[in-house]
Amino acid sequence: MNKLSYVPKPGIEGFPYDNSKARIIHKGAVPSVVERVGNSAKVIGKIVDNKFYSVEEYKKSFKLGGAARKSSDYTEPEQRHTRVYVKKKSPDECKLGGRKRIHPVPAMEDVKGIPEEYLNQKGIIIKNMKGIIYLVRSDSYRNDGKQYNKTTILGRIHDLHFYTTAKYKELFAPKHAGGRPKKTATTQE
Repeated sequence: MNKLSYVPKPGIEGFPYDNSKARIIHKGAVPSVVERVGNSAKVIGKIVDNKFYSVEEYKKSFKLGGAARKSSDYTEPEQRHTRVYVKKKSPDECKLGGRKRIHPVPAMEDVKGIPEEYLNQKGIIIKNMKGIIYLVRSDSYRNDGKQYNKTTILGRIHDLHFYTTAKYKELFAPKHAGGRPKKTATTQE
């Protein structure tokens, strides 16, 4: 389809010739009349049988392809509500949707082995990240007007016991996790 736009010659009944920005665009089955606004165009009407119809008049008189409409065919569209207010529910009333899962975390006082210095600091929390429970320091700060959060992992919690990351790896991680063993002086190739 050619989207050539032009100002028509006089002779179209009802055309807004006084609007200098009105143009005709041949797009689709029925030529549209558009008003140019910057780089975009707003449809203000259609032309059928050399007669101009505003958008509202066209919808009442014609179907989408340009065929004449019976007066009983057209119904006014309902007004949309601008905003629907919904009663807020308590978390107990809400059902979990989709794939979200709640991973409970233990209370700080239930976990054994947390150093006393961590218990008294602000921003130290127990966090469940992808099913693994960590003890983390959560700091937030602003930079250039943006809010940033920094999470520092202090250790892991396993069976209600706190372990530093190094101690956890030593006790629970497999010896050759993730590939070949490291070369040492005793290992021969």
